[in-house]
Amino acid sequence: MPPASPLGRVVEIAEEGRHLLKERGFLVVEAGGEELGRVPLDDIAALVATARGTSLTTSLIAALAERGTPVVLCGANFAPVALVFPLAGHHAQQRRMEAQLAATRPLAKRLWAQVVAAKLRAQAAALASAGLPSAALARLARSVRSGDPENAEAQGARRYWPLMMGEGSVATRRCPGRTRCSTTAMRCFGRGWRVRSVPRGFTPRSASFTATRTIRCRLPTT
Repeated sequence: MPPASPLGRVVEIAEEGRHLLKERGFLVVEAGGEELGRVPLDDIAALVATARGTSLTTSLIAALAERGTPVVLCGANFAPVALVFPLAGHHAQQRRMEAQLAATRPLAKRLWAQVVAAKLRAQAAALASAGLPSAALARLARSVRSGDPENAEAQGARRYWPLMMGEGSVATRRCPGRTRCSTTAMRCFGRGWRVRSVPRGFTPRSASFTATRTIRCRLPTT
């Protein structure tokens, strides 16, 4: 089994009615029998099927498994419900699983702090690129401690989304009851590059305009 892709590209299928298949070393995305785009299999670190009605061929799933690439299936709330995990023997897979099992609580807390800090830095960069105030989030990213006991992630979300989406937008308020709107569920899922749609003429070189940097987050409960 080849080593995992060094490019670390996580491809998400987020639009309805897409059919995925393998062709000559590529993941091909089709709709209505027409090809919309393709991505080299060797460039994919994970495939996430978010949209309902997505279909995949077994040859594609097998080809991804042979490369050590997991396939994540999501439910109606956009959260993962199943994982197609590669079973092909390879020392990297065994070592990765052993490392995860052996991880201590302090290590998990340090890793979570790194994830939160990275998310805050990305949010600050997004605000800066949009010409919006970003200094507060940049400072918050530098203050994150192991385990994020101050819940800097939630503090950042309360600053980021009103600035980016506007006060009173559906992304900054709760829906009726105690659940968040689907916009929140969609934006608060996944890790890596999300290819929200695959336009005609999609190629790896043109992927940047269809991808958005996302990271797993836990929303505040207040």
